[in-house]
Amino acid sequence: MALTISSGEISGHIPDQIGDLPDLLTLEFSDLTHLTGNIPRTITKFKNLEYLRLKKTSLSGPIPDYISELQNLSFLDLSFYQFTGPIPGSLSLLPILQSIQINDNKLTGSAPNSFSSFVDNVPNLYLFNNKLSGKIPESWAKYNFNAVDLSGNEFTGDGSMFFGRNKTTIRVNLSRNMFQFELSKVKFAKTIVSLDLSHNGIFGEFPRELTKLRLEHFNVSYNHLSGKIPSGGVLQTFEPSVYSHNICLCGAPQSHTHLLTMKLLHLCIFLISLSSSYSCTLNDKNALLQIKNSLNNPPLLSSWNPQTDCCTSWTGVACTKGRVAELTISSGKISGQIPAQIGDLPDLLTLEFSELTHLTGNIPRTITKLKNLEYLRLSENSLSGPIPSYISELKSVRFLDLSFNQFTGPIPGSISQMPNLEMIQLSDNKLTGSIPNSFGSFVGNVRSFYLFNNKLSGNIPESLSKYDFIAIDLSGNEFTGDGSMFFGRNKTTLGVNLSRNMFQFDLSKVKFARTIRTLDLSQNHIYGNFPKGLAKLRLERFNVSSNHLCGPIPQGGVLQTFKPSVYSHNICLCGPPLKPC
Repeated sequence: MALTISSGEISGHIPDQIGDLPDLLTLEFSDLTHLTGNIPRTITKFKNLEYLRLKKTSLSGPIPDYISELQNLSFLDLSFYQFTGPIPGSLSLLPILQSIQINDNKLTGSAPNSFSSFVDNVPNLYLFNNKLSGKIPESWAKYNFNAVDLSGNEFTGDGSMFFGRNKTTIRVNLSRNMFQFELSKVKFAKTIVSLDLSHNGIFGEFPRELTKLRLEHFNVSYNHLSGKIPSGGVLQTFEPSVYSHNICLCGAPQSHTHLLTMKLLHLCIFLISLSSSYSCTLNDKNALLQIKNSLNNPPLLSSWNPQTDCCTSWTGVACTKGRVAELTISSGKISGQIPAQIGDLPDLLTLEFSELTHLTGNIPRTITKLKNLEYLRLSENSLSGPIPSYISELKSVRFLDLSFNQFTGPIPGSISQMPNLEMIQLSDNKLTGSIPNSFGSFVGNVRSFYLFNNKLSGNIPESLSKYDFIAIDLSGNEFTGDGSMFFGRNKTTLGVNLSRNMFQFDLSKVKFARTIRTLDLSQNHIYGNFPKGLAKLRLERFNVSSNHLCGPIPQGGVLQTFKPSVYSHNICLCGPPLKPC
């Protein structure tokens, strides 16, 4: 079923006799620097092979076309070799391929046009560190890649086809190429957590929607970008180096070294002022000054000077055509409550009060006047009391984050009636009760759902099984019953954390989405054997400890790469990395 030869003093070629193991599902030769030659033709006899990893050897020559005869292959890794020549277009004929890793070789030529007609699945695509060149076929724009890495090549032209607001892409790395496109016109998938566009010829200004992304890795250095980096979200949390060596960026975070010299910074401000003749309206300025006064005129808001334009020089304020569109007050010594005057900024799209440990009270009713609000983050404060049901009157909100506060009581079922809601983040509060039954009929398209570290309990409504969440985290509560409804072979889920609850279900009956990268089921009452489908997942984080699981851990894939502790405190699990069965 599986043959793995790795990290040893082995020399020679891959033997032709490898084809005489017709029932192989997994074949791996890796970390064998003296393994040379090419991939033998006899490998095509593996009609059942699902996982092929020939990594970090000294194999050379072209990647053979006949690799496409492995019709059951779901994972192909030929990385870190000496392979030369073009990428075989026939790889697109593999009907269930989920991942292509042919990075770190010496491949040349362009991206195959045939890759615009994958037979079925659209695989993760890793082509980085080769000598590939030319333009990406426009037909690739129709694909919804989970992850794509083309870095370290010589690609040219437009690379923006990998983006799209309705896609579910997680990671994109186009760095160290010669791509040219206008960043301000790009629509980003809300699911992206890693984005590297550095060392290209990308131009234009930052689109505001970048502030809505929950980026963990980000780099746009060495391009031709200009203008102001929008406030809000996580863009200000990155080091200045990720913005460096652009034409005229300003507003980036400061550290021990400045992103721009003062001369260039002044030039940027001047150019931005030329691009807009709008000044802050009197109504908005007065509302902001009242907000400042209600918060006892904190030093954090010292730049809010009534003699200056609130759209150009006030901390945390950004405008569109003279109207305040973004208000971000974060990480300062502010005490008091959220001012009622917040409702007097009718054009707000983004509102954030975060990391303000002395901000208390509840959410004022006047917030419902913000009919255009899309992004609401009231996180890491000391807000308390129940989450008000009138929060559902914010019909334009897409991103709702009330995490890390002291909110109590039940989750308002009315949240399900927010028609544009995409992410719910209510974690780390003191919420009680169960998940509202109304959550089984979301009006909006909720894809990310975070309730971890509360005091929630009860069974999960069965109606939630119909939803295809990208990420869900219910950990650290007291939920009971069946939690398997969050899984499904045809879903596109990336992360599931059900740990530290009291869920009970038979793991052997669960069908997992092939997209899952993080899975934590630890500290529950989950029973049964491991399903073989787990061995096919490209898991990056995994834990099933402290359950009632039994039987052998399936071999193949990455299950053997995790520490024994992720399997500990079960009834009778066995097999690598645990003791033999």
